[in-house]
Amino acid sequence: MKSKAAKMNRNDKSRKTAAKRITKKSVYAKYGLEFKNDKIMSPIGPVPELLKAGNDKTGKLVYTFSVLPGTGYFEIEIDGKIIVVKGTCCCDCIGCYAKTGRYNCDNVLHSMAVNTFLVNNYPDFVKRCIMAQLEYIGRGEVRIHAAVLFTVILLKT
Repeated sequence: MKSKAAKMNRNDKSRKTAAKRITKKSVYAKYGLEFKNDKIMSPIGPVPELLKAGNDKTGKLVYTFSVLPGTGYFEIEIDGKIIVVKGTCCCDCIGCYAKTGRYNCDNVLHSMAVNTFLVNNYPDFVKRCIMAQLEYIGRGEVRIHAAVLFTVILLKT
């Protein structure tokens, strides 16, 4: 039979372990962001995390932040609001890979349009989201996937 002291020690250890657990909510809060129901509360309403896991070419551990390519306009609906977002490129090149292929999928275009709108209108919010997500996943780099006229925000704090 275990002594009372041994049971107390085990309970103390489990309390310490629980106290050290890091949650997404706590990491985002550190950057002044609210995270609930797997969404970030943005100035335009709840949005999913901005960074997406990499692909086979770059590696799954290199997260990416992509914005809307081309010169066209794309409508997005967030929290019941319709927002029109313009692509980030200054030219409309024939055969541009960024305007073809997988980017024709509605969910990918929507995600890129949300990122484009947020970075153009709330760059500090985007910076804080990226920093929080990188801290939570334990990574230090991000691939900014963008068209010609996109200004990269500095991520150094």
